[in-house]
Amino acid sequence: MARLSNKNSFNAILLIVLASGLLMFYTRYEKNYAYKIINKDHNAIYSQLKPVQWYKDNWKGDCPYPSYVFRKLESQSWFSLYLHHQMKVDLSRTIPKRLKKSCTRWWHAHAEADFGDLPHRKFTWKEQKPNHVRPNCSFGQKRRPWTLCSKKHQELWTVLDKLGVIYFIRSGSELGVIRGSSYLSMADEWDVDVFVDVPQEKLIRLLENKLNPRPHIDGSLKSVTTETHWHVKGCPEIHMVFNEWMVDQMVQEKPRLTHDSLCTCYMNSAKLACHKDAIERMYAQYGPSWFVPLHAKFLDFPWAARGKNIQPKLKKLTSPDGIIYEKAVRDLDRSIQYAKYDMEMILAQLNVLQSSILSKYSSG
Repeated sequence: MARLSNKNSFNAILLIVLASGLLMFYTRYEKNYAYKIINKDHNAIYSQLKPVQWYKDNWKGDCPYPSYVFRKLESQSWFSLYLHHQMKVDLSRTIPKRLKKSCTRWWHAHAEADFGDLPHRKFTWKEQKPNHVRPNCSFGQKRRPWTLCSKKHQELWTVLDKLGVIYFIRSGSELGVIRGSSYLSMADEWDVDVFVDVPQEKLIRLLENKLNPRPHIDGSLKSVTTETHWHVKGCPEIHMVFNEWMVDQMVQEKPRLTHDSLCTCYMNSAKLACHKDAIERMYAQYGPSWFVPLHAKFLDFPWAARGKNIQPKLKKLTSPDGIIYEKAVRDLDRSIQYAKYDMEMILAQLNVLQSSILSKYSSG
């Protein structure tokens, strides 16, 4: 019996070691998977690059030449790559008051009018019912430990699924699921952002008797920015929107939402819906450095980043000569692997943003 017990103990220990190894492998795999998804052959782009002076002499972009960027950056290997993308930003589909904003988001070439500039979509909205079983996502499949908040929030995800509506988590919450199948932050002052394809006046009626505490409307029902909020004490507040700006910004690349746009993901073991193209959405929203663990806001709103928490984060990364180098980015998390193109685009985004803040091109 003693021998059998020892053998069983050995097998148990072996299983634990193997499981731990697989978990470590999967964690590192998930971190690097996102980059591999969007990494393509960029040789064609590199073959088109010109010397910096050429761009200055032949600038034909819709955006003005970025003279606010510090001249010392022009000698960096990534600067021509940055100018190449900056010059390709197309402003033909946006409006004059948003030109500066669109130009500071230079990694996303197709600038679109914001939903605030368009007729309210509730007047043309049509309900869509699911016609298939929602597949699992290629990300967000870890079963992180349940929390009190994820158990409570599961009530909402279950209700939305039973109603058959199109919904998915968005912004920082979407980022948290991609990074680790979890909340991005559990701080009470944070929130969980969700797109729900139901006009707010209809959504509040559908939910008010199904959730405890009851959700409430934040804002005027006449406004396109109105949200439905659900706050469980001690948990991040859930903010449900009917208009989603990244859906509008990516309309040339991605069709309008249907149930086919969705997949099943997990957030601290709570089962809910994500957008199938979440990784591409994060790149379009937050830029090339979306996967870098900066833990800072306003990467998606670079025109308004001055004075926000991204400013001291960038300062910590900056070397004595005023430039953010590759080593500083890699030191944030040595387990993340970056291709050359990814790293150069990240350095371009962070250094250009730093310039816009310090030169006060970015407003507070």
